[in-house]
This record gives sequence, structure tokens and C-alpha cells, in this order.
Amino acid sequence: MNWIEAFFLKLEDMRRRRNFSRSLRYGLKLLLNWNLAEFREKFFPPDAASPQRRYEAWRALHAITPERREHMRALAQSWDDPPLISVLMPVYNVPETYLRKALDSVRAQIYQRWELCIADDCSTEPHVRRVLDEFARKDARIKVVYREKNGHISAATNSCLDLARGAFSATLDNDDELAEHALFEAARAIIADPSLDFIYSDEDKIDMTGRHIEPFFKPDWSPEYFLACMYTCHLGVYRTALVRELGGFRSAFDSAQDYDLVLRVTEKTRRIHHIQDILYHWRMLPSSTAAGSDAKPKAHRTAQLALAEHLERSGEKGRIEDGPSPGFHSARFEIRGKPLVSILIASTCATKKIDGKAVNFLDACIKSIFEKSTWREFEIIVLDRNQMPAEMEARFQKLGVRRVTYSENFNWSRVNNLGARHARGSHLLFLNDDMEVLAPGWLEALLEFSQRDEIGAVGAKLLFPDGRLQHAGVVVKQGKPGHPYHCHPGAAPGYFCGNLVHRNCIAVTGACLMTRKQVFDAAGGFDEAFPLNYNDVDYCLKLIASGKRIVYAPRAALFHFESISRPKGFETEELARFEARWLKKFPDDPYSNPNLVFENSACVPRV
Repeated sequence: MNWIEAFFLKLEDMRRRRNFSRSLRYGLKLLLNWNLAEFREKFFPPDAASPQRRYEAWRALHAITPERREHMRALAQSWDDPPLISVLMPVYNVPETYLRKALDSVRAQIYQRWELCIADDCSTEPHVRRVLDEFARKDARIKVVYREKNGHISAATNSCLDLARGAFSATLDNDDELAEHALFEAARAIIADPSLDFIYSDEDKIDMTGRHIEPFFKPDWSPEYFLACMYTCHLGVYRTALVRELGGFRSAFDSAQDYDLVLRVTEKTRRIHHIQDILYHWRMLPSSTAAGSDAKPKAHRTAQLALAEHLERSGEKGRIEDGPSPGFHSARFEIRGKPLVSILIASTCATKKIDGKAVNFLDACIKSIFEKSTWREFEIIVLDRNQMPAEMEARFQKLGVRRVTYSENFNWSRVNNLGARHARGSHLLFLNDDMEVLAPGWLEALLEFSQRDEIGAVGAKLLFPDGRLQHAGVVVKQGKPGHPYHCHPGAAPGYFCGNLVHRNCIAVTGACLMTRKQVFDAAGGFDEAFPLNYNDVDYCLKLIASGKRIVYAPRAALFHFESISRPKGFETEELARFEARWLKKFPDDPYSNPNLVFENSACVPRV
């Protein structure tokens, strides 16, 4: 239903109920007061299955009950050495209502071993000092320092840090709110693992009407996604000594100071923990980045400067480019040397009828590789079951394409393992024959991640010929692999731009998978017990288990005719084998938050 239909249906409903004039007066009052969100909710309510309604249901399901609250308090009291958490809150000319809400949210914490360290950054609004003094008198855990000179966000936060006595420090903006169990969950994580240096949680936003909207259920630590955006943000809890060792917050990166800090933290530690719960509520004021990244364009530019410095400190040669929208970035790594890529294509070499036309996928695939590839250091090896016509072989020989044949029944894993043994390249690219390269730079987009020691495999963005999405990384939920946003529009951003930016995932499809030959050999190649299905996911999980990461790189984009040339079968048997091997080791996908489910391939809150 479009908005015009909804409008006239609403008019008819008001006519039948004989409340037209009353409803019209109410609606005009809302509009005159600019309460657009309430106007929309009242007159054009969202569908019950909408993401917002689902999130409201999620909040109701996860609300802190009196019993749960008492259990948390009792558990905290049972801890032998509960950590003191210092909440750092720089303040500057914040409206009184929001300042009080922020302060109240700290005082309402279930976990009591905290201190609130406030630095007023020379506010000019008289209510600020009055409110801060009032709260400091009410609670001895609240400490306030009044700066003599306005120094902006980083300097003010460092003044808060100077007050901190806690082993861990959490940051709170002066107009935001903590969930009442936020510090309890942070303390519980520290009690479970005292070696942690950095903890972050999920978050949502509070709009101008007080509604909780736009939940961000985040992945566990995802280094490549972090290079694309500051996704950890709130709630952030840091080991205080480490922040001080790093020099605290840097004024040169004001507006992206948290991003700069976490980039420096990750250069020192990988003891990072994600709390899979919404512990922070980010208020959507017109001047806040919570209202949209366009609200603070400086933050986008400053974040890119922080990223560029991070690459330099890490010894990585590269550059930072704009991502698909403000707030998102693309880290482009310089390719070291001129590594040879062996492109391995298993094929029947057959010509098929598609929509009444004769199509040879292998011909079209290889033609697109030669025509679209700007990286010329590659070899192509075709793997076929003695099915290649002589004239095709002669044409391919002129192009330098090599051929490896086999005689046994088709087994995708065995065939590609055979190809890998004949490959001369330091990087292997496994490619289905029903693929077509979309744009130049695809090999570079895969190589720049594949060359990095910590990366095990890289996958591309694959589209159906009609432009719908086929692959943007694989998820594994309860032991079952799946493709999120399958058949959605190719330009669909996905959950928090996950389809459009480089990020980590648990697996990528073998239809287009690049991996270093050294890594492939060390992992024992593809498991031939998976002749048709799940061999690619099984390979990726082996790499993750060995300490490697998997990357989805959407700058590499290809058309995929979705296994038209490949037989189907044995899925049930192979899935059972896959689950038996991996379900206990990977009960949850670390890059897909358990508070999310996929319905119609889209990502929505679990209720």
C-alpha cells in the first residue's frame, strides 16, 4: 500500500467513525508542533512486521524484570573483587532535560561500583553548573571538574580521564543514556575474563519523541568491518591504563576521537569482547551524528585521517577512499609485488540453451576475464572431464589457457584440489564457469586482502544476470549455511551497509573464492567428502579454526548464473555431515548477531 492509498483509507475510516474534525484538528496540532514522528505513527502506523515493530517486540521481550534485576544485584554482590568502572562524561551546553536524563541513567545502574567523572568544558549555559553541582551533592560517586578554557571533546574527555580511579573506563555523551544493566554486563564480562582490554556492546537510538529506534546488533570483533566504519562506538569500555598509555583522546581527531582511540587500542591488543545486548541509547539530536552522518561531515573526513594514520603505524601501504555513504570508508591496500593468480575453472565445456539462445558459459567467462581484468598477472586453468571440443581447446591454447583433465565422476572438491596441484600462482582463485566479470579491478580487490597474512580467503559480490543479489558473504546459523539478502536488489545496502563494504564473514562461496596457495596446502585443500555442497564453507571454517579471517570484498563484482551448469543432489547427506563436524565448534556465527534472524533473506530482530 502506498501513502496515497493509506491516506484515503484513513479518511474513509474517520468518516465512518464520525471523528473527522477531531482527528484533523489533532493531526494539524502535531504538524504545527513539528511532531512528525507521532503524526506518522498515529495516521500511518507501521506494519506489525516492520523492523520498528519487531524491535519494540524485542525490547518488550528483553525488558529487565524485577526478578532479573534482583538476580543481577545478588550476583554482583557475590563477586570477590568487582571492578570499579569510571564513566567519563564531557559536558558542554547540553539542554537541561537531556543532561538530567544522562545523569539519572548512571545513578539508576543496577551495578553500584561505579564513579561518574564529569568535565564541564566551559559551558556558557547557566543551568549546566547548577545541575552538575546538584547531582554531585546527591551522590559522592559523581566528581566534577570545571575547565577554565573550552578545549572541545577530546580535551574535555581527557579531563574526565584525569579524575578516573577505575581499572576500566566507559564513555558517555552528555545527552545519551545507559541501559540500567549496562555497567553490570560490562563488569560481568570483566569478571569472566580479567585480561580484557576493550569491551563494546550493541546500541540503539532515541528519537525526538523518546522512541527507541534503529537498533544496531553488531558482529563480534570484525577488523575489516572496523576499517569500513566505527561500528563499535557505544557502549565502549576500555582498560584505563591502556588508554593512558596511548595518550588518551587526541584533539586533532575531534569528532572522530573514539574511532581514533579504538584504532590505536587494536594496534596494542586483541583482547576484545562484544556484549550481544543493547546497553546504550544514542539520542538523535539534530546536531548529533546519531541523526545521520550528514549532521557532522567533519567526522567523516577526520575518521579517514585516523584510518590513514592507522595504516601507516601498522606498516600497511594503502589509501583510504570514500565508502558507499558518509560514515563508511574503503581501505585500499597496495598489492605487494606482482603475484601470479591461478584462476581454476571446473567446467563441462558444454553449450546450453538459455531463453532459446545457445550459450557457452566457459567461453563467456574466459572472455570477460581477458577483457575486464586490469591485473594481468594471471593464468587460467580449465578443469574438464575430457569434454572440451577440439576447436575450443585450440582457441584457448592461443590465449595461453591451460587444460587439466580427469576421468572420474564429478566431485567439486576433488577436481579443484587437482587444479591446485597444477597451479603455478601464489594465489588460487576458484571460479565457477557460469561467471562473468562485471568491472575492471576485480582481481586487485580480491588480492589486496588475500595477500595479508591474517586473511585466509576472500569472496566477491555476486549478482544474478537480472541484477539481484546472489552472494554477499555466507552466514551459518545453528549449523546451516545461508546467503543473507539472497535475491534482494543488487544495490541493497544490507544490515548497516554490510552488502556494500568490506567486512569479515564466517565463509564465502566457492563460486568465486581467492586464497593463498600456501594457506590452501596447509589446510589440506577442500574436503572431498563434500563432493557438491558445503565444501567452500567447510574450507572457510577450517581456516577460521586455524586463526585466519575470511573477507567479503564487494569491489570485486561478477554476474553469476547460479550453478546452471552444475548438477544438484546429495544436499541432505552433505548437510548432515557438515553439521556433525561444525555445529558444536561454531554454534553461533561470530559475524551475525544472535539477536538477528533472517526472514525473506533480510536481517530483522529476533522475537
